Amino acid sequence: MQLHPFLTRLILSIVLLTMGHTLAAAPVGFNVAGLYKLNSSLPFSDLFKLSQGWYTSCEYNWQNKQAVDPGCTSSNSFNTKEQGWLDKDANGWIRSLPLRSERPIFTSVISSINLPAHFPLGHYVVLYEGEGKISVEGGLAITNTKQGRIAFNLTTLKKGLKIRIKTTNPRNYIKNIHLVSAANEGSFKNKLFNPKYVNRVRPFSVIRFMPWQNSKETDLVNWSERPTLETAHYNKKEGVPIEVMVDLATQSGAAPWFSMPYKANQDFIRNFARLVKQRLRGGKVYVEYSNEVWNSMYPVHNMASRLAMSRWSNKYQDKAGLRKQYLLANWYGEKSVDTCNIWKQEFGGQSGRIICVISSFARNPEIGRETLACPLSKYAPCGKKVEAYAVAPYFGDNIARIENRAQVKQWAQSGAAGLDKLFKELSQGGELKGGPAGGSIQLAYDEGMKGSAEIAKEFGIQLVAYEAGQHLKRDDPPHTIRDPAVKNLFLQANLDPRMGNAYSQYFSKWRGAGGGLLLHFYGIAESEPNTAFGMLENVDSGGSPKYNALLNFMR
Repeated sequence: MQLHPFLTRLILSIVLLTMGHTLAAAPVGFNVAGLYKLNSSLPFSDLFKLSQGWYTSCEYNWQNKQAVDPGCTSSNSFNTKEQGWLDKDANGWIRSLPLRSERPIFTSVISSINLPAHFPLGHYVVLYEGEGKISVEGGLAITNTKQGRIAFNLTTLKKGLKIRIKTTNPRNYIKNIHLVSAANEGSFKNKLFNPKYVNRVRPFSVIRFMPWQNSKETDLVNWSERPTLETAHYNKKEGVPIEVMVDLATQSGAAPWFSMPYKANQDFIRNFARLVKQRLRGGKVYVEYSNEVWNSMYPVHNMASRLAMSRWSNKYQDKAGLRKQYLLANWYGEKSVDTCNIWKQEFGGQSGRIICVISSFARNPEIGRETLACPLSKYAPCGKKVEAYAVAPYFGDNIARIENRAQVKQWAQSGAAGLDKLFKELSQGGELKGGPAGGSIQLAYDEGMKGSAEIAKEFGIQLVAYEAGQHLKRDDPPHTIRDPAVKNLFLQANLDPRMGNAYSQYFSKWRGAGGGLLLHFYGIAESEPNTAFGMLENVDSGGSPKYNALLNFMR
């Protein structure tokens, strides 16, 4: 008999208590890896949901170097970039394809899966409904084909994996395509998730789904626009279906953390809450409006700033250059409470399950305090109407600042000695000219954790970290990192055993500041120079310095 994860944790706690141990476990969660990392983290049994599609393709004769389809060239044969011409149904399946005599160049479509280094080789099947010509391409050998099923052996990752629809019957078009391991052919419909993925995330108490929701970019407004379980691909701009996220939370025993799309209307938010209440089997639910509204890199910031400036056009004239930030803080605080109220109304007698969150930039306590106070809002103080104040107290981001770049480049060219200097700067400082006293982790405490804890205490709410961990790499001008050697230095640091020690020191600072729930950014995905945030490289990994440190912190 397999115990429910909540019951398993309870039994473990009782056992430890009876053994005479003092429990000091910390609530720890993680952010899922982004949509573009789905093929690396492999969370789903049906791998077609991870594929990129659809690319509009045309036929080109490579041997004779001439077009078969009019207008087809060697450069556009894979993707003619004519997605605007696609005839798709509501779920994204292709209903018809153009003829060679028609205006578009493309005559077929491709859904492609990029195969990371740890993608498992072996036997797979493609299952589908409908009539037409469909093929599987890549480093593989076809072992069996019949209507509705293609079996193949994936032998190499070098050529990727593509599923091409060459023709389809508009009256019975090809749809409901599934790509599954041959071993899971009979069970994948009842097992949405890769069991290895679930086992890896099961120890964590909260899963923040912001990256799967694509909260930074989604344009979702109306409930009818949302993706559903029947949607062809789960990695499009609209993000992963709500049902999928809820079911992962249920199956892993974690509390879900949802970030409402910034353009969503009240009907969308109300239906979102209603669906979660109906589908989630008990437990808490964390809710926030959008993601990092204060961050000028994201579209929500521009929208919120414009609305705030318009609404309170005569306020804070004395704030000069900070006026927009103050007005934005008030607007965001009020919008957060509005969102929270909808959720709690929908949960009714179970509203105590909802943990409403307001977040701010950890190193700008003045604006964080303004957001929670929201003196211009009808809800003032907004901080008294939510349960948590959230910040992202990353460490290491100061090292990549442009004023330190020349010195860091020297580290990158110094091999092991440079890596030693980096870790020393993280943990104790003294390596960067003019660097912070005590190092980067101490800086995160001094400027991000300590002040945030004081603000949360003022309003009587808990302090949580919606994102946390190292942040050596930066993409914000003028600190953007483009030097491959520096990127590689940071990648090596993330995989180095000493990163585990740095995390332990960092977690100790967080707890010492009075921090509660901490959510690592992000979960499972192979690291590469541009994205080295993962806590675990893949579901088959025996562990990692970060992952092991997170587990130890929980214990």
